[in-house]
Amino acid sequence: MPLRNVWVGPVQCTFVKTADREPLAESVRAWTLPGVDGVAWQVLGRNRSHYSCEAILLNTTAAVKVWEAALGALQGQRVAIFDDWQDTHVVLIEQVTIGRRRAEIGNGGCLGSARIEGRYTQ
Repeated sequence: MPLRNVWVGPVQCTFVKTADREPLAESVRAWTLPGVDGVAWQVLGRNRSHYSCEAILLNTTAAVKVWEAALGALQGQRVAIFDDWQDTHVVLIEQVTIGRRRAEIGNGGCLGSARIEGRYTQ
């Protein structure tokens, strides 16, 4: 199966399934000042903060192992993610969780998956 044009930073994937796109929403932050009674509230701008997706690779077992290591090395980096919808997400990757490898007859021999969690930076 040829690889499609989906990427997590410099790492090419077979699929990148982005979770339901969270709508833009205002957020509210409470804050206090030392020595001053009471609490203040501040309404912050409309944004999406959390990002999550599942990256999948169908290839040989050796290629999937290299792919898993490459995704794990992206933790803590700011990358552009191009998903199955051809949307671009600029994200600071906070956590990469490697899934269990599965045999896939006819698709290169192995299916690898990784859950990617992060924060939007743009």
